[in-house]
Amino acid sequence: TIAGGVADCQYVVNQLRALSKLKEVEEGIVPEPKYITSVTRNILFSGRSFFMSMMIIGGYSVIEKSGKLSGIDMLGTLYEEDSFLSFGSGSPFSLGVLEADWKPNMTKEEGIEIIKTAISSSRTRDAGSGYELQICSIDKNGFVKID
Repeated sequence: TIAGGVADCQYVVNQLRALSKLKEVEEGIVPEPKYITSVTRNILFSGRSFFMSMMIIGGYSVIEKSGKLSGIDMLGTLYEEDSFLSFGSGSPFSLGVLEADWKPNMTKEEGIEIIKTAISSSRTRDAGSGYELQICSIDKNGFVKID
């Protein structure tokens, strides 16, 4: 997910896509989440105070055989979490729901319902939280968008 100025976020995402594809072509493997996180940090840090952009990066590490969740703020600071992250102007509202309702070993369905509630809370109370709700699942089998 992204938070910040749309043009800045689009620029960073486009750079990540290009650099990820280049790495995939050069090495013949899909880049690890750690690589994507590192490149994102470098882009945001090198443009500090120029990019109004915060990123949440999720992925599955084939090497570590586990899911990865990282957040990177506009200064390139890395936040690594095992449970959940929320960035942007509506994050205080989302975090309230997530901190109250999240528990270890939840089913995918339980997680989706909590995410819907958290994002709904942000959208209700914060005009900058956007319109479209996009939820996905990432595991060793890949990325799936959930309607």
